[in-house]
Amino acid sequence: MTRTFTPGTVFKIPSLLLVATLALTFWLVILTFPGYFFFNPMETEDALLRSGQIVSTIGWIVLATVAPAIAMAAANGNRRFIAWLGPVALLWPASILIIHATLALQTGDWYMGYLVQYPIFWISDVAIPLAFLALAQVWNTSRVMQSEPTLF
Repeated sequence: MTRTFTPGTVFKIPSLLLVATLALTFWLVILTFPGYFFFNPMETEDALLRSGQIVSTIGWIVLATVAPAIAMAAANGNRRFIAWLGPVALLWPASILIIHATLALQTGDWYMGYLVQYPIFWISDVAIPLAFLALAQVWNTSRVMQSEPTLF
């Protein structure tokens, strides 16, 4: 039996709670480590690293605001922007990966030690984006949500 996702079903409240929990968790990480998130990328001298940091700043802001908004709308049955949830969720971890690759090329060190020193970043950098990606996949493959896949 195929389960479908429609407004007013038993999936609405758990979906809303999951999205709210993901957003709240991400914001708590941001507020716990403000120095990691709130910085001026324009102070970085290296142009390539600065570019990655600008994308990273945009990425975490989008993950903290736009991803939950799209997911909340989808949980309420509005699938208009659901196709954007995956790319929006992956912008932050992709930008972090680009920054670490840039640092690895420049210095020979990937600077991944922060994941060992502060394991909470596994949640913000990996688990939350993957959870939003999984939600997008579930909603995109649902019979009701797939009747008209569109970006706009």
